[in-house]
Amino acid sequence: MSPRTVPSWTSLLAECRRRLLPIGLLPGILLALVVVGVLPLVVSSAGLVSLNRDAMTEQVLRTHSVAARGVGGRVESFLQSRRVALEGAAQILSEQGTGPSGQDVLSALLRSDLGILGVIVQDREGRPVLRVQRRGAGAVLDEILEDRRGTAGWRVSPPAREPSRGPYLSYQVTVGGAAALRAVFEGATLLDLLEPRELGNQASLVLASREGTALLGAADLREFPPEMLALAAVDRVFGAGCYGRGSASVVGAWSGVAGTDWTVLSRQPASVAETTARTLRTRSLAAVAMAAVLLLLTATIAYRTLVRPIRGLLEDQRSLLAIPPDARGSEIERLRLSFRALADRIQARQDLGEVFLGRYQVMELVGQGSMGSVFRGWDPVLRRDVALKTIRLDRGEVEPGAPTAQLLHEASHVAQLSDPNIVAVHDVVEADEVAFLAMEYVDGIDLASYLDRFAPLSVPAVVQVGLGIARGLSAAHERGIVHHDVKPGNVLLAGSGGLKIADFGVSQALSGPDQNRGFVVGTPGYLAPEAIRGLGYGPEADLFALGVILYQAATGTMPFRGRSVRALLLDTLRRPVPSLAQAAADIPRELDHLVFGLMQPTPEERLGPAQEVVRVLEGLVRRWGSVDLIQSEGRSFRWEQRPTVKLPAVVVGTHPA
Repeated sequence: MSPRTVPSWTSLLAECRRRLLPIGLLPGILLALVVVGVLPLVVSSAGLVSLNRDAMTEQVLRTHSVAARGVGGRVESFLQSRRVALEGAAQILSEQGTGPSGQDVLSALLRSDLGILGVIVQDREGRPVLRVQRRGAGAVLDEILEDRRGTAGWRVSPPAREPSRGPYLSYQVTVGGAAALRAVFEGATLLDLLEPRELGNQASLVLASREGTALLGAADLREFPPEMLALAAVDRVFGAGCYGRGSASVVGAWSGVAGTDWTVLSRQPASVAETTARTLRTRSLAAVAMAAVLLLLTATIAYRTLVRPIRGLLEDQRSLLAIPPDARGSEIERLRLSFRALADRIQARQDLGEVFLGRYQVMELVGQGSMGSVFRGWDPVLRRDVALKTIRLDRGEVEPGAPTAQLLHEASHVAQLSDPNIVAVHDVVEADEVAFLAMEYVDGIDLASYLDRFAPLSVPAVVQVGLGIARGLSAAHERGIVHHDVKPGNVLLAGSGGLKIADFGVSQALSGPDQNRGFVVGTPGYLAPEAIRGLGYGPEADLFALGVILYQAATGTMPFRGRSVRALLLDTLRRPVPSLAQAAADIPRELDHLVFGLMQPTPEERLGPAQEVVRVLEGLVRRWGSVDLIQSEGRSFRWEQRPTVKLPAVVVGTHPA
């Protein structure tokens, strides 16, 4: 029994990745963005969304506790600094009296930054002995004088005579055991400390006395819960709580002010906690939505700048390397496969370069047809590229003589043609088991690819295309050769300029008018009506196909349409001759008449022969001028951008109707 092979962890992970994650590049980018950017935000936002009213009430209560204690501490510091200064002044007055030195002490207090409006020294009966004041503070001090004998410590009183001035503070301290020193301060300075900056909307802060009197602050003590006021009167240090039920519940806190009988009270409706929680949830959801929008925007940019170019590259390589369109996997995986196929192709080309057909060195496979394969070859004698068309080398048993006879039959007719607008045949070789043609190799692009990119063409370009095809057909027809498959795919635009007709593989000599009756050879859409009916294929049928090409070049559409071959052939037979002028704007009447004449339904009505068509087109070229089709009219097409696979001059292929 052979030992069992245990796969490694690396191979297992690779297999899981291959089977479970066949995702594309764009989904992978989206997944990475979600995991790195959006998922943490969603998790944190979920925590905020889950906050309930009780949790937020707890948080608001803590905030009020901190605010009340903080304000109480600031009020205590405010009062302490002023009390120390006044008690020091009272000590000096008790020692030096109210003479000039006493006046200097009071003036120094007035000039300090303690915010003192005025200072009064009263005797035992309450009569003023010494008084200093700021300008405009006389009314406030007069009110103080009405209270002949105040109590020691701090007092807060609203001004009766000047309400616009706001409340004021006063502090009284004993001087020498009998007299009293009373100082008055602006209450607005202390009032600023009661602004609920930390608490937000609907919050109130007030400074109240133990007896339940509001001293400073905009709030009314009646807004505070009675149980809270009662607790604050008993507990002079600190406390907090939530009072009431339902929508009328209130969150509040208090903190006593050391050295006084005052208390700082704060309150806020408990519904604010629910509003805050709802606001947090709304903002969290908005943040997630914004993150999703940014995710889509990033994905769109990634698609346009990365994914789409890679997919275009994959499509180009797929068509170039003949990769099946149903290849699975992500873009990166398919790109890896395409590069592997490219490496295999290069290796195969290197191996193929060691194969010779006769004297010709085979360089690469560039096409395959129904009867043979087409290779790019090298002629070491004449030192030039050639197109080698041969019977398929990978075929099994071949019927003796049939393919070779067809190949030689083709060569014997094409070799008779020597024209700038027809691909030339250089050589024909017949051996025991192989036969091939050595033909002119055209480094160019076929007219079908050109029309796919640029149709409709300008009128001079249409005429230039028609003239090149007509000249090639005229030369063939004069030698008794009919092409049988005139279409854009069999017309090559050479990189050096010019136009050549390729693939005379289905042409036959015109030895008699009835030779081709009974069968149809050609491409649907370009076949003449008489050929479809089986009445033979003559030179007039080639001219009909030329008319279809001119119509296609001028309009960018086909004159005959159908979803199937049968429907397309029936449309060719039944549709009236289409008008070029009705299908495209600004078509000259002369070109419309020419195309109309070439697509007449019967050979007798059709414009011809080919030499006459050449004469008409040459006249149109002289009238409208000639163009370079490759560099035509400032198009974005450049010859350097042509397909990297050079097209063979001959492609075998017939399309029976």
